[in-house]
Amino acid sequence: MQEEAAKESFAESLRELMEDEGLTVTAFAGNVACDVAAVRRWLYGEHFADALVLVRIVRQYRISADYLFGLSDNKNLVLVVQPDTFYERYCFLKRKSGMTDYAVGKFCNIKSGVISKWKKIRSYPQTAHLLRLAECLNASLDYLLGLRAYAD
Repeated sequence: MQEEAAKESFAESLRELMEDEGLTVTAFAGNVACDVAAVRRWLYGEHFADALVLVRIVRQYRISADYLFGLSDNKNLVLVVQPDTFYERYCFLKRKSGMTDYAVGKFCNIKSGVISKWKKIRSYPQTAHLLRLAECLNASLDYLLGLRAYAD
């Protein structure tokens, strides 16, 4: 998925969510513990929410991350928090697809140092990287974020 199209889908879905919930930008920002200016940048399609804020949005409103980015028509998410780490889910998908870190990095335009950081400091990738990983590994964002069980 192209990054600009993903930003546009995210902005549109976020506006729809806020309208459905009857929320102002300030109220939404307070509910997901982020800066009002950041929410405005998302609504203008200038930036993505980072992965941790994205997880808070998904959990707070039980809305699929895949839906927020236009990757699925299924809006609702049955939240099933996974006990494994992002890196463990990434390794599972990588093995399943028969890819190496190098191949994933090439496909997703992610440097090898970034991938090794996911293991060492147990961090989430940037949202743009998550979108590329979902495409590369044929996985949902919800699964990558640890918010639902993997389903074939």
